[in-house]
Amino acid sequence: MFAHALLARGLGPEFLISEDEALDLAKAYVGWRQHYGGVLDPKTEALINLILVAAVIEGPRMMRVTGRRKAQKAQAAREKAASAASGAPRVVPMSGGFP
Repeated sequence: MFAHALLARGLGPEFLISEDEALDLAKAYVGWRQHYGGVLDPKTEALINLILVAAVIEGPRMMRVTGRRKAQKAQAAREKAASAASGAPRVVPMSGGFP
């Protein structure tokens, strides 16, 4: 199933399944589709697939960016505290702003 493949890729190795499990999942999905047909129109289904793919691809990157920014902010706070404790003058970067 496409959705499971996306989740497995985004959530990690815990969601990797064996070939037998993949066949069981595929058979169950085909059985469900035979009884319920197209519950969603193709445009809606394509939009949902686009959102899932984008979330799996971009989500981990956003988490890494957020983590990096938090680490940078914490490092700047530690440096500021260390500078204040040592009595050394504060150095402002020439990049045009205050930390």
